Amino acid sequence: MIFSDNAHGQSLDGMTLSHLSVSAAYPGRTGGAEISSARVAATFGAASGSPRQRALSSPVSLSVPQGASNIARWVQAHTALSGGNFQGAIPLQSTGFKAYTVDAANNLIQCRAHGYANNSKVVFFSNGAPGALVEGTVYYVVNATTDTFQVAATSGGAAIDITTNVNNGLLSNIVELDFTGAPGTVDVNTFTIAGLIGQ
Repeated sequence: MIFSDNAHGQSLDGMTLSHLSVSAAYPGRTGGAEISSARVAATFGAASGSPRQRALSSPVSLSVPQGASNIARWVQAHTALSGGNFQGAIPLQSTGFKAYTVDAANNLIQCRAHGYANNSKVVFFSNGAPGALVEGTVYYVVNATTDTFQVAATSGGAAIDITTNVNNGLLSNIVELDFTGAPGTVDVNTFTIAGLIGQ
């Protein structure tokens, strides 16, 4: 079934999104361990545009205490100040999700006009990751060209041998903020939920 913009909008507008938090680990589909001091109230606008999207109405700041493993990587959306339901997450300071294919024979990620430079940090998510990579793990771009790149486990490291493709996967840039030495704040300026159902 192909859904209309109106149907997409109804689906998105019916989704409760009231609070944001920060996590270090990839939250997957169930939510991850939150490292922010407390969830912070957030307001999202009504669905608009084509494809339909709901966007954060105003920036939100989340306090993160000092902690041995407190490296902020993901922003999570919830239905309540505590408890409630986990609704989803985005990589910290993501500039957008990108579809990709894999040339496993050459260990290449194929992503048209991806815009990533060598040493950019990226994550693979949604339906897994290419063989030898782990969904939600941060990797570094190496050997970037306009439409392809390889990934390494460390900045400037050797390209990882990719063994298989993944269908309908997404990737994104990600920023890591380190609070292992001192407390601080994560400012969330954008958080957009897109209507992907039926597309």
